[in-house]
Amino acid sequence: MAGHTISHYRVTGQLGSGGMGVVYKAEDTNLGRTVALKVLAGHLLDSEDHKQRFLQEARTAAALDHPNICTIYEVGESNGQAFLAMAYVDGPEVRSKIKERPLKLDEALDIAIQAAEGLRAAHQKGVVHRDIKSSNLMLTSTGQVKILDFGLAQLTGGTRLTRTDSVLGTPAYMSPEQAQRKEKDRRTDIWSLGVVLYEMATGRLPFDGDSEVAVLHAIINTQHEPVTALRTGVPLELDRILAKTLAKDPDERYQHIDELLVDLRALWKASKAGAAAGRTPARAVSWRVVSAAAAAVLTVAAVWWLGALGGSPIDSLAVLPFVNASNNPDTEYLSEGITESLITGLSRVPRLRVKSRDTVFRYKGQDKDVQEAGKELGVRAVLKGRLAKRGDSLSISAELVDARDGTLLWRERFDRRLADIGAIEHEISKKIFEQLRFRLTGEERRRLTDSYTPGGEAYQHYLRGRYYWNRRTGERLQRAVEEFRQAIERDPNFARAWAGLADCYGVYGFYSLLSPQESLPRGKQAAEKAIQIDETLAEAHASLGWILLQQWHWGPSEREFQRAIELDSGYATARIWYGVFLHTVGRFDEAQMQMERAQELEPLSLIISTLFGWHKLFAGRPDAAIAQLRKTVQLDPSFPRAHWDLGIAYQQKGLHTEAVAEFEKGLELSSDGGVWLGSIANALAVSGKEMEARRVLERLTELSTRQYVSPFEIALVHAGLKERERMYDWLDRAYQDRSTWFSWLKYDPRFTPYRQDPRFQEILRRIGLPE
Repeated sequence: MAGHTISHYRVTGQLGSGGMGVVYKAEDTNLGRTVALKVLAGHLLDSEDHKQRFLQEARTAAALDHPNICTIYEVGESNGQAFLAMAYVDGPEVRSKIKERPLKLDEALDIAIQAAEGLRAAHQKGVVHRDIKSSNLMLTSTGQVKILDFGLAQLTGGTRLTRTDSVLGTPAYMSPEQAQRKEKDRRTDIWSLGVVLYEMATGRLPFDGDSEVAVLHAIINTQHEPVTALRTGVPLELDRILAKTLAKDPDERYQHIDELLVDLRALWKASKAGAAAGRTPARAVSWRVVSAAAAAVLTVAAVWWLGALGGSPIDSLAVLPFVNASNNPDTEYLSEGITESLITGLSRVPRLRVKSRDTVFRYKGQDKDVQEAGKELGVRAVLKGRLAKRGDSLSISAELVDARDGTLLWRERFDRRLADIGAIEHEISKKIFEQLRFRLTGEERRRLTDSYTPGGEAYQHYLRGRYYWNRRTGERLQRAVEEFRQAIERDPNFARAWAGLADCYGVYGFYSLLSPQESLPRGKQAAEKAIQIDETLAEAHASLGWILLQQWHWGPSEREFQRAIELDSGYATARIWYGVFLHTVGRFDEAQMQMERAQELEPLSLIISTLFGWHKLFAGRPDAAIAQLRKTVQLDPSFPRAHWDLGIAYQQKGLHTEAVAEFEKGLELSSDGGVWLGSIANALAVSGKEMEARRVLERLTELSTRQYVSPFEIALVHAGLKERERMYDWLDRAYQDRSTWFSWLKYDPRFTPYRQDPRFQEILRRIGLPE
């Protein structure tokens, strides 16, 4: 073909060939640039099905604009030959580099990270590649990865671009579901990228055989050999990542490519740091143990699971609410606080998925069978315990149970003075290390022996603060602030107490406790102090991101959410808040992905379920929102926020009576009257009940003489009454007040009639929201 011309491309040589066609190096005679020209194989020209697949590859890839995806310039036909012209990559395939030798760890990780970033862009567009392999990854002369060949691509949501009556893809890189002709989604690409990473690290494929049938049998039935068994000086974290990437069951795999990216980036950073220090890190992400009595149980459990169970590691856990055996309501904060501290600390173990407080506290007060709870929560192990306080003495008993068969894995009891609660960590961790001979790096040992929480009084104030914070009423939030301040007064370097204080101020605006002008700067200062003390505290970064979102600092807010997820990819609160951010700035597909991931992590969390319903509602899908929010209310009818969102959803469907009923139910359950009265009056006004709406407005005005009421709520009432000038007057006041609700003003369906007004658009521009 050299010298031949196809359309305006002059072929200069052949680059390669595959099942769908031949790739040539060619010159674009119109623009004078070198391109790669892919021409449909001659024997397929007569097949309309193959031609459509070929053209679909071009259309699919052309829609994906990302530095790690090969750019498509043109698709067409010339003299009966279907072709596509794409960017010419002046470097080798990854496969050819592997043939020379296994790659250095940081080089392999860099390639995998770039490929994952390209796949992330494809997945966000709803495209699954389905044929990721080392020969489809090209390297430019500067080391940039380019993904080629979307010929087998599939659109998520049911649209397939190829037939399903045959096994498609390259056998050695196929996922088990591909090999078995089952339903395929983005987790198929995650598997295939794992195969490439294994291949780069070892120079061989994880599943091999002397025939295609043997290879497929190995993919479906056998386990790959750990990289550490084939190559020295490789961190265990790489085996952990590959084990999760190459899990046979898609539900046990990484569920989203961004989860894998977080772990790959962390390992890459650790690898670079280890290389600079002349060593290889034993673990990419060191983990921190929560102190005090909870830390004792945490240390025992984490070390046992990760070090003692060998070939059958426990990778998921639920900590059931510890029982307050004292029968004294005044010590309830201890049992709840220790449970929450365990959850927080265990969540920092990279290879362990831990259920959140919102999920497990549904079992509080129940004598739940461990196996039944484990099955409902979808976890491998359950930790349960009891706490008793008698005077200045504290007794804690805890046991770890395998949720599959009820086997007792570990049990211990700790009797100490309450004042010595902060000294337990070192004593227990030393004891466990001696028993299990668990090898730690120096950094891990330092983190485990350093006290993460302060002495008894500060810690007890912190536990009380979290106890009141979780009650989510105005009065309890004010008490939480006082407890966190007491903890900080006793130890100014208590990072988690600062983060707790930030959490309180971050939601003050929702509960009509203070003007956002006062509360948000206080919350921001507290979150920044927590990060200054402990930069690795994911909760603090998420709290700061949430506050910056309400202050309309869009870029910094996103960076904080991303940092929180990088530190703890399983922290569901960071993901749901990040989803709210993404929705707010109009990136709905990304918001949907983060919220789906949050729900996968915590399917029983009330606030996550509610905010997912909010996302559907404000995205203009009231029917989907109603279905979601009804499920939330069924989980717990006493959760006020779900009634608020459900009321707005009913209102958008014209079900005004039902909407008012939901708002009134929320008012009955909550103490933040301003939010509910504003919504009730708006719904009454929109439904034509003007006199009733004005009576509620009078109540709202009277309430503002006794406590803080956001001007936004009064603006909302005038919006329902169609009093445009008064609405804009109160919206201006709300802007000066830095109203929390302004962050969501652009998509609030109650302001739809005014959305195209120049004055309304000017408000959106003032807060910097994208048009």
